Amino acid sequence: MTEHVADEVVRALEAVERVLAGESIWSICTHWNADGVPTVMGGPWTVQTLSSILTSGRIAGLRAHKGIVVAKGRWEPIITEAKRDDLVAALAPKRSRPRRGRTYPLTGLMRCGMCGAPLRSLAREGGRRSYACRKGPGPDGCGSIRIQALGIERYVRDLICGMLADPVTRAVMASLGEPANNGHAALARQLRAVESKLQRLVDLYTEGDIDRATFRARRDDIEEEAGTIRATLANRTGRPVLADVPGTFEDLVSAWDERGIDFQRRLIETLMHPIVVNPAGAVRRTFDPGRVEITLRA
Repeated sequence: MTEHVADEVVRALEAVERVLAGESIWSICTHWNADGVPTVMGGPWTVQTLSSILTSGRIAGLRAHKGIVVAKGRWEPIITEAKRDDLVAALAPKRSRPRRGRTYPLTGLMRCGMCGAPLRSLAREGGRRSYACRKGPGPDGCGSIRIQALGIERYVRDLICGMLADPVTRAVMASLGEPANNGHAALARQLRAVESKLQRLVDLYTEGDIDRATFRARRDDIEEEAGTIRATLANRTGRPVLADVPGTFEDLVSAWDERGIDFQRRLIETLMHPIVVNPAGAVRRTFDPGRVEITLRA
């Protein structure tokens, strides 16, 4: 790097300013790849490649050995040492923050009616919650479906509570088994943890914290782990699933709200196949139950 190539300097300075302005490395790479801007090696930009350039000592005229600055370089710096320090701080791995309790009980239990991809949680400004077929690196969806969370969650709640409050329907549903073995509960918790791990992995990728190759490798491992757990659960049998579930509609609704997401998901997963959500009609601001396809397991 004794001589700078003008175009590369311009790109480096552009990236520096965008990162210090709060933009993610992933966003910059996506923009450059869409514009057909190649790396020095002629390949596409990745988060790892651009991060390495921006945090290296060389960009500030410093010589480093194994990541540690050891001396001044003999080349002209592109940015000051102070600005490079700001970049290193901006791109440092973020400390993990305490995770809030889960607020999307239907995550992973609904499918896009257009492409079949799972609908994922989507928070909007102002705290508006929804489920969406998310398009972009990682989620692999079509981006065509979105449905408001509160409407679909209440619809599913009322449907399940209504069915279980009817003696005839409940008798049919009671034939669906849940393993009596205490190991089932542990496996179910393990599966939910693995599914949450996959969701966090997607978030890391979409936020630019990991590159595509890392995402795909980890995703394959996580999906294989989830598949093994599901297969184990499918081979078990046991006590009725409704043994500890109230019998009246009012008590069912109270239990639904009081016992939380684990209880809700247990009933949904046991009684229903994945819910299919189809495209919205002309009116998009209100919940339309006509968009929802529900198939019972019994």
